[in-house]
Amino acid sequence: MRRCAALILSCWAVQGALAQYPLTRTFELRAGLQRPRITLLAQDDQGLLWAAGDQGLLRSDGEHTELMWAAGDDRVSALHAAGGLLFAATEAGYVLRCAGQGCDTLGRDTVLLRAPARALWAAPDGMLWLGTYGAGITLRGAQGEVHVTTAQGLGDDHVNALCPVGGGRVAVATDQGISICGPDGRVLARIGEEQGAPDNLVLSLAPAEDGGFWAGTHRSGVFHFDPDRADRGIHVLDPAWAHGAVRALAASGGSVWAGGMNGVVVVDVRQGLGAYVLPAAADVPRARVSGLLRAADGAVWWCDGSERVARADPDVLVVPDHEGLDLRHITALCADTAGHLWFATAQGVFRHDVVFADRSHLFRVDVPVDPERPVVALQMDAEGHLWAGTFGQGVYRVAPDGRVRHFGEAEGLCNGNVLAVRARRGAAGPETWFATLGGVCVFRPDAKAAAGGAFRTVPIPGSGFVYDVLPLADGSTLVATDGNGLIRIDAQGRSVQLDGPGAAGTYYSLCADGAGGAWACGPGTGICRVRGGTVSCAFKDRAPFDGDVFGIAYHEGHLLALGRTGLASLDPAGMRLLDLGEELGLQGVEAELNTVCTARSALWLACDRGLVRLTPRPAVLDGSVAAHFTGLYWGDQSLPLDSALALRHDQNFLTFRF
Repeated sequence: MRRCAALILSCWAVQGALAQYPLTRTFELRAGLQRPRITLLAQDDQGLLWAAGDQGLLRSDGEHTELMWAAGDDRVSALHAAGGLLFAATEAGYVLRCAGQGCDTLGRDTVLLRAPARALWAAPDGMLWLGTYGAGITLRGAQGEVHVTTAQGLGDDHVNALCPVGGGRVAVATDQGISICGPDGRVLARIGEEQGAPDNLVLSLAPAEDGGFWAGTHRSGVFHFDPDRADRGIHVLDPAWAHGAVRALAASGGSVWAGGMNGVVVVDVRQGLGAYVLPAAADVPRARVSGLLRAADGAVWWCDGSERVARADPDVLVVPDHEGLDLRHITALCADTAGHLWFATAQGVFRHDVVFADRSHLFRVDVPVDPERPVVALQMDAEGHLWAGTFGQGVYRVAPDGRVRHFGEAEGLCNGNVLAVRARRGAAGPETWFATLGGVCVFRPDAKAAAGGAFRTVPIPGSGFVYDVLPLADGSTLVATDGNGLIRIDAQGRSVQLDGPGAAGTYYSLCADGAGGAWACGPGTGICRVRGGTVSCAFKDRAPFDGDVFGIAYHEGHLLALGRTGLASLDPAGMRLLDLGEELGLQGVEAELNTVCTARSALWLACDRGLVRLTPRPAVLDGSVAAHFTGLYWGDQSLPLDSALALRHDQNFLTFRF
């Protein structure tokens, strides 16, 4: 799903002090001019999205939407995809089976006419389970039908949801608790208020990633139960649930997504985060959610009875504020190896765990911050000292015990305007490098010195206006200058200007990849690889290098560059650039230099939308897209998508849709 009709990055805290919500976008699904009212969603094995509404059944790949079955006066009441097929039940009692070329009718059941199916599940053995609202459950297979009602031990004949729980068993949510049924429909166990459930009226079910299932209730939120570990009892997600009835449910990426009357609530059960609700907006109103879907890529989709469906991406988390601190104006960002983020704003320098959980709190470092002379660079050195470089008042060093020491030109710093700070443990010991408006200098610890070390200025060609400095593993140091291109300082302190297309140009940011290679970028340079004494650049007219570039970082085998025109991923081996701006919703962002870093398998960006955590899957970084055939035709005749298909000699003009 690539093109969206609308895009939002909205966040609001419901509990605790944390405001965050995964990136959410809306897609409009229409096969013609009429606007459908979509109430149910499913995804088939090819990754295509199926939507049931007042028009019938729609199928979409995100760009093209087609009507697969026209409802007429009928309505789809239950939907399920399994084994390359899609099954649907209608209010008129029909059971449909859909594949690539269309839908056919499996039959009509008069039971479904008086008690429509609210839930469907296709078992691997071919048995089709239909949960009705008023007539229990019906199992349809090759040997006929089996009906299970209260007479056979079902908790109630009003069934709201079905969920497989392993071993061929199925959890059946009813108005009077949950019944666990065997593969033949026989009731094996019941879970209700008498067994510790918080509410008998269970409206929704979803498989839990750690086993068992999640259950959404009418008045008590969500609870978890594992039939194979019944001794562990029932776990209520939030005893003080205040978000109404949970009519739709999904679990993805350690989070539980609960849909109800006022939109979707997200609870991160893995990290202990609070509950977060997407606020009402023009793009995604907080309407009643009628269907939730966990997609194969981990994203969560939902519908609300309109022609739009929403997609929330757990791989992109936005934190615009935390504990009253505005995170939309961060001026510097870095991470340490102990699992902390460090960032600076006009209110000070702060530390926080890389996990933004309710139990984690901000810690303010005792570094004086002047809004007129802000902190613009942060770096943790090899000895555990935090260095804060300012624009106008030198640098501050924060020791592990919290003691703060200031260094200016009087203490040997080459210039009080520090634009970047980098650390390295070299052959002679740890060292910290500084890029300033007056050149490059390096600090090396020395226990005999009064300041615990000494600064040394390293001469370089040109004006000395330096944006960034990058100590490399081979003992050399790369320097990004304003107007004098890239400069390399060797291990002996000798400097040389590098040849290349930007030899007399400006570079803002430097980065080392996983193999120790060096990369640079600046205004109009594109992305540049530094090899020995030469510089080769590419993609200067591609986003985000066609505008202001705020920083580059190495993450999961790729270089990622953030700029005003979006975010791009570069595979260093194949030199393949992929624009991720639209997919991850990062076009038009504003940021400062030194506001991109990696920490704990995540890429962190600080921009005008807040602190953004990206954990993109390899397929996203690579741009991998799987191709699937959705139709095969001879003339206007549809042919089955079957590997055993045999054609006559004259069936030689074929059309494939994919």
